[in-house]
Amino acid sequence: MGATRFHIPDLVGLCGPTFELHVNKNCHKVAQTSQTWAATAGFLTGDEIHTLDGLQLPLLASLCFPSSDINQLEMVTKIMILFLHWSKAFDPASAGAFERLWGQLLRETPSKWQKRFSAHLQEFRQARTSTQSCTDCEHYKTFSRSHTGIMMTFDFVEYTAGLRIPMEVHASLELRSIEQCAHDIIASAKDIASYNREQSTSTPHNLVAVIMKEKACTLECAIDTAEDMLKKSIESYLVVEKKLPSWTPEIDEDLHRYLQGLRDCIIGAIHWLYETDRYFGDKGEDVRKFGWVFLLAKRT
Repeated sequence: MGATRFHIPDLVGLCGPTFELHVNKNCHKVAQTSQTWAATAGFLTGDEIHTLDGLQLPLLASLCFPSSDINQLEMVTKIMILFLHWSKAFDPASAGAFERLWGQLLRETPSKWQKRFSAHLQEFRQARTSTQSCTDCEHYKTFSRSHTGIMMTFDFVEYTAGLRIPMEVHASLELRSIEQCAHDIIASAKDIASYNREQSTSTPHNLVAVIMKEKACTLECAIDTAEDMLKKSIESYLVVEKKLPSWTPEIDEDLHRYLQGLRDCIIGAIHWLYETDRYFGDKGEDVRKFGWVFLLAKRT
């Protein structure tokens, strides 16, 4: 008889004291307004509307963007609701809802930000509709940077903080390395947390599943390998963050705030993994404390 449970690490604990958690004071207000918007926007199914409360997306936005004002937080939360829907399908109704939000963003953001966000959105859409399979970890990591949508979340760090980081700085090897490390931390933690749910639905795009296939190893071995990869991404992030060069005082100040925003996204997203019912149901606190996850049966 196969194993009925497996053990995962304390994902928050792996981040150590370096990443400090904050929460936006407007969380509860935005939870109410975004729920109302989602229920009336016309693109969610009845089941999706029913599960929204447990998903805690307004909390995710509040943890990742603790300093944003209430209007910005509401915008980010709505976009996150769309992202979640798009993880299943792109459809005309959701496209219409996005266009209305995009019209507002066009009025509030510079053209360079719009160009960068649009590029990340296009990469996300292409990855989500791709039928390619990833057979090794390095290929999966590259593919994941488009597939997860996390890079668009980083774009909203600039939006909520009102930053003006030049395109050439964004294109620099140093800043791209920091962003990739930040992405890989969040994505690896999410894949460890989501493995149980995704194996039950035979979802192919999961780091743990890719490791098991590539190494022909057990689930626990794959979890240990994914944990090691997560630790290395955290270590790499802290190293490359210190090596970021100086530009001008104005750019350096914006970069300092941007890096703080990336840190907020990292620790906020990882804390949320235990708060949402998407991955551990109502057992998030127990899973973080003890680490045991009971395997779900395969859905037919």
